[in-house]
Amino acid sequence: MSESEIVSIREFKRLDIRTGTVKEIEQIPGSDKLYKLQVDMGDHTRQIITGLVEYYKADEIKGKVICVICNLKPAKIFGTRVRVCS
Repeated sequence: MSESEIVSIREFKRLDIRTGTVKEIEQIPGSDKLYKLQVDMGDHTRQIITGLVEYYKADEIKGKVICVICNLKPAKIFGTRVRVCS
């Protein structure tokens, strides 16, 4: 791991990491690697894009509790404004 990849404790403390349950999942049309997830965060639902198609089938992810970094800057992928998660 290079020095530029190391996260300081101060940077780590800025992350808002929460758990949520995957309620819906679909593969993004036109993509071989991306799923769009609807994740129930308790007080709201969050839409997330993740590159897990080559690692998991959709039915293996639905219903799972996952960790989500909630203060990432949104991005636009395939014309959809979302939070990106890997």
